[in-house]
Amino acid sequence: MSKASDADVSERDAVKATAYLGGAEGLLDLAESLEAKRDGTREQIDREYRRLLVSILSGPLAITLLWSLQRRTLEMSTSFGLTIILAGTIGIIVQAFTLLRSLSAHRTALARDERALFRAVGILRESARAIAESERWSTLQQAQFRIRLARFDIGRGPDPLE
Repeated sequence: MSKASDADVSERDAVKATAYLGGAEGLLDLAESLEAKRDGTREQIDREYRRLLVSILSGPLAITLLWSLQRRTLEMSTSFGLTIILAGTIGIIVQAFTLLRSLSAHRTALARDERALFRAVGILRESARAIAESERWSTLQQAQFRIRLARFDIGRGPDPLE
């Protein structure tokens, strides 16, 4: 097959795919929902990192403070103080591992959402001209499509309708 006929086949396939999803509008809506989900996952990752940092920094401080206060007021033995330190350290480590597992799950979800988002926007960019022609978009509809497509924070591609 020649390059021209390959391009025609891929444009027809893209038009069929977008028609199946409810047209370009459906694919744009899907991409926007994936972007919103990706942004929410990024926020969750940021919160988990902050919780991890607070746990790692404040945990030893709290253990040391508790141990020194107990030692002064109760005249406790050194072995009891070491037990407090050991228990607190184990608690901090368990919490850190729990947060790290949660971060790993969020990162995996973020990678999946970004892959799907990049593919959806790529399909829209590749097939925009064919979709506009098959759906007979007006100039205003083409401008609206360009604006919605430009919103995506995944790099600027060529203008799909030029």
